Amino acid sequence: MHASKNNKYILILKIATICLFLGRAWQHLFWDGPYRVLFWNQDFFEQVITTLTSMTWNEYVTSSQMNGLIDSFTRALGYFYSLMAILTCFYTGSQKIIKWLLCIACGFLVYMFFLSFVDKAFYIGMFIEHATQMSLPVLLILAYSNKVSKEKFILIAKVMIALTFTGHGLFAVGFHPVPGNFVEMLVSILFVSEPTAVNMLLAAGIFDFTCSLALFFPKVDIIALSLMSFWGIATAFARVLTNIDLDLIEMTSHQWVMETLYRIPHGLLPLAIIYLIKRLKTPSV
Repeated sequence: MHASKNNKYILILKIATICLFLGRAWQHLFWDGPYRVLFWNQDFFEQVITTLTSMTWNEYVTSSQMNGLIDSFTRALGYFYSLMAILTCFYTGSQKIIKWLLCIACGFLVYMFFLSFVDKAFYIGMFIEHATQMSLPVLLILAYSNKVSKEKFILIAKVMIALTFTGHGLFAVGFHPVPGNFVEMLVSILFVSEPTAVNMLLAAGIFDFTCSLALFFPKVDIIALSLMSFWGIATAFARVLTNIDLDLIEMTSHQWVMETLYRIPHGLLPLAIIYLIKRLKTPSV
């Protein structure tokens, strides 16, 4: 994963992509995915199942065979993401097979996040907050491409970053129901009361919106990206700080290290764009 000084942003993108794939591999191999949202959707699938098979809907959703197939699909994705974490280490932009596999991985990620969006009552914030994660494999491809100018690449990345932080902000300000774990993290880390934590989340949401807008103003974009990079990494590691119990470290880290891994890109992508913008502003010697 060697990168020259001028291409440090690519190295950061690679690390972010590897963290993403490792976290999602961990999730699919040892936990679960939202795929039952589709396969157990009665409105969509009941007519298909009763027409093509002799099973009733109740028999279908309680079928151990069907449940096993969904579990197998989930585990297969886990192995695929594990493979992608390894292949990303060796990607240099020229390997067509890896490039296609990155595109396929992007498709699976979009599919998963769409199902999560459906599962969470179609909260738009739930979908757009994963914009960084779902776009990262393709952004890595574009970083190596000569067909996309660096200015256009920066714009695409900024849009993905802005969508991610806007999605976070929609939950933080209460546009969508404020997740209880957001409040718990603040109470646990800062030792504040619950009402204070809610007010802090409101301020954090406004911060998210402000930075997302500031990204598109060249005079302050580096400042906004710097703040977002810090905030993205801080909120990723907050999962570990607030939820890992040293007395039960093996059990608690099994979930929360995973969640930290796939959220690290929220901070690394803005950092990569900072390096790229600075590189473009530095005159060539």
